[in-house]
Amino acid sequence: MSNTQKWQIRQALPSEVEHLSGLAFRSKSSWGYSDRFMQTCLEELTVDEHYIENNPTFVIEDSRDIIGFYSLEHISASEVELSYLFVEPNFIGKGFGRKLRRPERRTILSLSRRFDRRHKKICQYSQP
Repeated sequence: MSNTQKWQIRQALPSEVEHLSGLAFRSKSSWGYSDRFMQTCLEELTVDEHYIENNPTFVIEDSRDIIGFYSLEHISASEVELSYLFVEPNFIGKGFGRKLRRPERRTILSLSRRFDRRHKKICQYSQP
């Protein structure tokens, strides 16, 4: 990676939930789903402060805006699941999803080691 990197990944803030919810909705709807279907997904795509405070959630941003985000949700004491992975539609296909996936894998490994060191169990996860 060059020193001229113009993006960074950081933990999401509870104050960003409206923006993240809108980003998730825009990203999913960019794949051509009907308006009716998207309305049924609205609740599922809504991120709230409680969620951010209780689940590892990270954003990728450039110098001006949030480009995308991902989140890992605890599904048991020893497992996490990839819950959200969304990128703004105008950034899809430019490698930002891949950039988000690299630290997501490290975070899963870190969480799995913390939850289950004795068996070295890697957390299971699934994509949305």
